[in-house]
Amino acid sequence: VPRRIVSELMSHKFHYERLLERVREGIVETDEAGRIVYANQAAILLLGRDELELIGAQFGEALEPKNRRRVEQLLDSLVRGEAGPSKTLLVSNREKVLRLHVDPVPGVSGTLSYVIVLEDLSFLKSILEF
Repeated sequence: VPRRIVSELMSHKFHYERLLERVREGIVETDEAGRIVYANQAAILLLGRDELELIGAQFGEALEPKNRRRVEQLLDSLVRGEAGPSKTLLVSNREKVLRLHVDPVPGVSGTLSYVIVLEDLSFLKSILEF
């Protein structure tokens, strides 16, 4: 029975990993300190960085310097509980317009991580530019 349970758990894990790799939006998970622990393929492409550069780096470091302070302030406000349950931020980054939607995720042991969904809104640039 234990082997069957482990096999089922591994099957579910594989299934959800495949789902995250297939979505168009970038999905990044950070730890409480803002260090990236996971980035799906869409996030890697949207951020224009290599996966090895991203994992372990502060999320703000994955963005152009002009965006880092705003992202760090947003994460700090979530840690302090000042921003409500989630927060959205628009940034212009490497020729792309990205909407970052940040949600805190409480862990079982009282820790906190963040899920950051990156949506590419670059198509709006051509609409707004005359």
